[in-house]
Amino acid sequence: MTIRETYHLIRDLDPGEGQDLLNYASSRVRAAAYTFASRMESFDEPNRFQFYNNLQSEILSTNYITGILVTIHPEQISPPCAIRGLTRLMLDNAVPKFDALMAAAGDTRDERDPILPKYSGDWWLRWSGDPTGPPGESVRFYQVTEWWKADRAHRIPPPQRLQTEVNLSKFSVKELNDARVVAADALAFIDAALDANFDHLVSISENLIKKRALYADIEALQEKMVKEEVEETPK
Repeated sequence: MTIRETYHLIRDLDPGEGQDLLNYASSRVRAAAYTFASRMESFDEPNRFQFYNNLQSEILSTNYITGILVTIHPEQISPPCAIRGLTRLMLDNAVPKFDALMAAAGDTRDERDPILPKYSGDWWLRWSGDPTGPPGESVRFYQVTEWWKADRAHRIPPPQRLQTEVNLSKFSVKELNDARVVAADALAFIDAALDANFDHLVSISENLIKKRALYADIEALQEKMVKEEVEETPK
């Protein structure tokens, strides 16, 4: 896919598809950032900076895609929290510390960019860390778009957040009272189920403790029998 074809592809995405592309790109950055954080201490300085350069190229590609999508759909596209935080770290122009990197990559407040089991072009998992090996190549925005298309076919979309705001002014007093009664009954049922499950868990825990004590007694008895048998064996 050429750069011009990529522009046309992004241009023709509806807001939902555009947000999905952006969520995917942010998810890639999170996955790469986690890998970098977990391996950065094992890299020598050249590999550490090369890996971070690749990570920066993923971040820049995601921001490039964000810019195009926000220009086309200004009121309907929003970058996930993680890519915002990781972009701020990148702008500090230094390799971030472990804690800062983990905090930014772990920001899932909006729950839109979960890390996937598998990615096309997952360079961060194929990084050998060998300073004599070939240097990594920077990631381009059109590659991220191609990988999104390839992975979209077998990717399960994240669950949609349920609507939590209700306009109560639409309901009559009777309807509100009826809803309160139903909600109270539901809460009572949930409380009863939780109590029953808790009692069941306590019973299981007690049985496990008894079984472990029994196993310990059996092992002690076996050791005693073996010791007595050895002592009784003629020398």
